[in-house]
Amino acid sequence: AYYTCKLEGINKTFFNLAIRSKIYVSFFGRYSKGIRVDQWDLSPVALKSIPFAVPPLSEQRSIVSFLDAKCGKIDEWVTKKQKEVEHLQELKQRVIADAVTRGLNPHVKMKPTNIPWIKEIPEHWEIYRYGTLFKLKPVKQHHGEELLSVFLNLGVIRAAESDKRTHAASEDLSKYQLVEETDFVMNNQQAWRGSVGVSKLVGIISPAYHIFKMPNCMFPDYANYLLRSKCMVSQFEMSSRGVGSIQRTLNFNWLNNKIVPVPPLSEQRSIVSYLDAKSSKIDKLIANITKEIDCIKEYKQRLISDVVTGQI
Repeated sequence: AYYTCKLEGINKTFFNLAIRSKIYVSFFGRYSKGIRVDQWDLSPVALKSIPFAVPPLSEQRSIVSFLDAKCGKIDEWVTKKQKEVEHLQELKQRVIADAVTRGLNPHVKMKPTNIPWIKEIPEHWEIYRYGTLFKLKPVKQHHGEELLSVFLNLGVIRAAESDKRTHAASEDLSKYQLVEETDFVMNNQQAWRGSVGVSKLVGIISPAYHIFKMPNCMFPDYANYLLRSKCMVSQFEMSSRGVGSIQRTLNFNWLNNKIVPVPPLSEQRSIVSYLDAKSSKIDKLIANITKEIDCIKEYKQRLISDVVTGQI
């Protein structure tokens, strides 16, 4: 239910800032009742019981001007930091794409591939078709293993570690598939967005996913970098069709003909060591900036609450 009220003697912008501030939102929680964790009701009677501090109109206008200036600077800073995070994420993807398509030696002799998305690769690398490398695994019996899922930026993870409800409590799990370590798992309708990954866990996953056996010529950690790289995800996208902006079904007849470059196993391990180190540094920078952003956002909320209640 939604409620409306007339604002008399109150600046609308001031009221909007105040009512959405942390201190008043906490009142809503205290005065609400409900039996579900994710849904509580605030009745009109309870809403009227919440105290609301109203300064003179002239002071309300001054508060609005002050917060406009302060919050504008904070928002500008946050936008700048968010762009830094985006640039670092793009840098990480470029580093990975370069390593899995060109290797680590900048002076290595290259050979043409006649492939639009990767025109040349190191001369000593092999070229395989996806369908030749990866074979669907037969469905295996499972015995109550933990539930897994595949997420865009995380790969294969425990479903309990995600905020998303992956299945109803009453859902029949008997048709779920067994995932073993080093299996390559693909979300058939989300692969075009990068919802794929090599599993380091043992568990079960929805029958809507496809599970492939890791080929002997590929080191699992290298395959994880390669198959989740921007260049390979683009091949999943080209092999998918659909009208929605979220789900597109993968056509394996198209995907099986896509080319996959594969270096020698020893070189794969070197590339993994290099990418682990590079990715770790970039991830640490992203984590530090994200923490700064969270802190400044929290400061903004405290500032608004303190100002609209007369503490500052």
